[in-house]
Amino acid sequence: MLTPHHGYSLYYNISGLYDVGKSTLVHEAAKEVGCGVIYVDVPTNVEKFGDEFAKALNISFDKPISLTLALLRNICGIPLKSDLFENLWKPAVIIYDNVDRLALKNPNLLDVLQDDADVSEYIPLFVTSEGTVRRMRGRSSWYRAALTFEIGDMTKDESMDYLVNKSEIPLREAEQFYNLLGGRIEHLTIAVDLFKNTPSFEEAGINPGGHYHNIAKKIVKILLEKGKIKYFDYYAIVNDRKVADFLLATNIFSVRPAKLDINFNSKLIESIIREKIVSLY
Repeated sequence: MLTPHHGYSLYYNISGLYDVGKSTLVHEAAKEVGCGVIYVDVPTNVEKFGDEFAKALNISFDKPISLTLALLRNICGIPLKSDLFENLWKPAVIIYDNVDRLALKNPNLLDVLQDDADVSEYIPLFVTSEGTVRRMRGRSSWYRAALTFEIGDMTKDESMDYLVNKSEIPLREAEQFYNLLGGRIEHLTIAVDLFKNTPSFEEAGINPGGHYHNIAKKIVKILLEKGKIKYFDYYAIVNDRKVADFLLATNIFSVRPAKLDINFNSKLIESIIREKIVSLY
């Protein structure tokens, strides 16, 4: 899909529910393919789309340009089939992410993008929701849409492959992640990042024999029983501000500023601690 052969002229749509991980998958795939793929995220303020497009192409305008003007200039005035990509011997692929924003706030501009795909100078890939896809089907240029791929949650096998083989998460932890979060790539990606950037219990010193084990044991017990600790109660229990600050800095515990509560940093951390509670305490 991101590496079309020379002469290819159809385009693609990727749809799925909100927060299912469409953007994550497409953005990562675009980075892997690299040359010949342009990733453009539709901003919340759709009138800044022309500027976002220019940024993606690494060009600049003398002054801010509206999306409408950019499109009237045939996508920023650059013939994407020639100068910029002539050495590739294949059409460029332009990924339009979060197309729903255009459909909602300026549908006429989405129509221009879709109709511009009919020129066949590049391969567009629209990332959007099913609702927007239904609207796009009404355009005459829809006949050039090769396929619509629907992104959903991954199966357990796919999730484990992503966690264990691609993200190098230990099997035991990968099982915990899947059991807690399911197969939604967006959530699993966050879990992987959290796992890799959170100190181990040994590094944090809260494991049996660790320097902060006894005080952490008190905090964990209260959190498991009550779900939270009031901010000032937390510091009173620890009775050492440097230690209290250190424990918060480990990302195992965290403070919610709005309510001044201390909680586990995430449901994932809480799940792991519940799993390890017998061996830890």
